[in-house]
Amino acid sequence: MTIQRFFATACLAVFPALSPAYGCELIGQVSTDGTGSPDTYRSGGKYKAVAKELITPGSVLFIQLTGGDLRYVTLHDRTSGGGWDTSYQGAQVSFGHNDAAIAGCMAEPNCTHIIVALNGAHERYETMVSSADVLLCLADHAGQAAPADPPPAQSTPTALVLDQRMHAPQSGWSIGYPSSWTSQLDDDPNGGSGVFSSPDGNTVVGVSTFTTGMGADANMLIPQIEGAMFEGGPVLGSQPVELGGIAGEMRRYDMQPGNPMSAVAAYLDTGQRLYVVWAITPTALSQANMQQAATLIDSFETVAHAPPSVRDQENRMIGMALSSNEAVQYGNVGHQTHISRQDGAIYYRIEIAASVAASDWRKYNTVVLRATHVDTSRVASASHATVDASLGDRPVVLAGKMPINLNMSADGAYLVTVEMGPVRYGSRMIILGDAQ
Repeated sequence: MTIQRFFATACLAVFPALSPAYGCELIGQVSTDGTGSPDTYRSGGKYKAVAKELITPGSVLFIQLTGGDLRYVTLHDRTSGGGWDTSYQGAQVSFGHNDAAIAGCMAEPNCTHIIVALNGAHERYETMVSSADVLLCLADHAGQAAPADPPPAQSTPTALVLDQRMHAPQSGWSIGYPSSWTSQLDDDPNGGSGVFSSPDGNTVVGVSTFTTGMGADANMLIPQIEGAMFEGGPVLGSQPVELGGIAGEMRRYDMQPGNPMSAVAAYLDTGQRLYVVWAITPTALSQANMQQAATLIDSFETVAHAPPSVRDQENRMIGMALSSNEAVQYGNVGHQTHISRQDGAIYYRIEIAASVAASDWRKYNTVVLRATHVDTSRVASASHATVDASLGDRPVVLAGKMPINLNMSADGAYLVTVEMGPVRYGSRMIILGDAQ
């Protein structure tokens, strides 16, 4: 997420809102009620006056959007004589004691309060409905460095000890993590993932694997991944990166304008696979938490595939294609990675080598095509196809469609698996959602 197992499409649900348990105290609210306008004075909104003595060294003033959109935040310095001077206007929502937007008031004896306004300034407000909490957070929780007293070395986050290592041989990677973190793994050669969460739940690091080819390459996948994982949030910056011996690109995101969630993702393309190594944390905690996340990310390595078992070799799948078009059933369309909800169904064509699997056909008689929503690990749909055990050594070809039913109401990533009894023959990843 938001995101157990794979995508961060549900990340916003994974992270709770900032609260006193996270080192933040609610000190007020700011809002606009939709009745104001830039030409109307003292109508259409509410500001919060924060006494400057509350903003002590090591604390952070944080504005958390609770409703509507955040177009801009305005800070005013208020003097003892009642005058207001604008010190900041923009999209920033976190202000430390030494931030330039606050430092002027702190240094001026005649300045008594910091005035906080949402989507307005000087008691004139935009014609829109919006609201936000004004929080006062501790710097170690808010991710901003405290002043150099005590020395900086004591104010930096505690270094993580990566005393555990997750190996995903089928997905082709491994990564280190602390034993105090929770971990989940879905090791699959066609779309595996691992998710690691800090003890307080404030930081989530993950590895997501995509198989390229069959009409899907990194240039096509990355925009879809960004839309699903980061909900189209803006890219704040990018830079070259090399992890596990693979050169790629690291991007930073704001999950949503006005939503206090920050993310990073490294895209590593090998030509056969696209690895996405990512981390998400609340924006107010991002500086310290991202340093810890970077420790895990830097430990990422690729590993060789584990040799398949004899049983896996015997039950190999020749091919699997999913599409929004029934032409795939006749072998005319390659695998699609994005399927629109408006298509109404997922069409499939599967070919399984049957030359040494006749015993499985006789024993189980049915192939199950199962769609699992990877964010929640919930099986959303399943289709069954009966296999003719008399096929002998000819490949088994299964073609049909899986309706997009009410259980598939959640957009995002689905892992579609082909199973017979306890054996998984293969899988493909799709992203389900309305066409953009």
